[in-house]
Amino acid sequence: MSEPLNILLVEDNAGDALLLEEMLLDVPEFLFTLEHVTSAGAAISRLEQGGIDAVLLDLSLPDTQGLETVKKVCPAAPRIPLVVMSGVSDEKIATLSLQEGAQDYLIKGEATGRVIARTLTYALERTRMGVELKEARTRAEVLAALADSLQAARTPRGVSQVVVENLGPALEATFVMSLRIGEGQVWLDATWGEVDPAVYAYFLHPGFKLAGTALLSEEGAEAIGVYSLEGEPELWSLPGFPKLSFAAEPILSTPTQSGEKPALEGFVTTWRMPEQGAWTPGEKELLGR
Repeated sequence: MSEPLNILLVEDNAGDALLLEEMLLDVPEFLFTLEHVTSAGAAISRLEQGGIDAVLLDLSLPDTQGLETVKKVCPAAPRIPLVVMSGVSDEKIATLSLQEGAQDYLIKGEATGRVIARTLTYALERTRMGVELKEARTRAEVLAALADSLQAARTPRGVSQVVVENLGPALEATFVMSLRIGEGQVWLDATWGEVDPAVYAYFLHPGFKLAGTALLSEEGAEAIGVYSLEGEPELWSLPGFPKLSFAAEPILSTPTQSGEKPALEGFVTTWRMPEQGAWTPGEKELLGR
């Protein structure tokens, strides 16, 4: 593991939290950073900000107890492995925790630092493989649906609507926008989901200049996509602008003559919550198509 694993420890007992950190520090090859919160509510708030790789979760917290703790925290980290650390050896709770989305169940006092480190590493790999498998199935399903739907689309706007309606659910987006560029103007071609008013106003404002945003850039003659987990600082600083992750892929014309270079005709932007994690290679491949 070349990069440190960013672990969120959800534990209300300060002594247990300190002991766990010391145990992990005794495993020199395990690189990690540890953030500590003491309640499920605080864990959810932290996960919403993004940047966490794995969660260690105690089941007995001030604001929730037992299996309800897993039920409450797991949905806030759908792509992040969650390992339960419990002081109680209960096979039923362990099984139900796994059914609710936890990757593993460890008993405090029995698991060594090396066992915890290995469990987190394996949980991370299982989660990654699961996400990749799901994405492969999603890509195949979306591309098949697009092929069928595009045959019925009669206009460029109809094509754009088909595209955004398929991408939105597949990428678990908050909203998707297809925008066109022409004669120095930008106009909205199609949308899926409830577009945030601040985003809508930004792109369709008369003063919007494509060259002035980092959403799309050009290298040579080819427009390239841009993906951001943390958002664009210039945009996030605008009043009322939502702190959402975004992806932007160019819409290029099809050359009609040999040697002709494709022209930038517009772009598709996809927006979602930061806690869904970084844009994966599979998602980028789907958007790039």
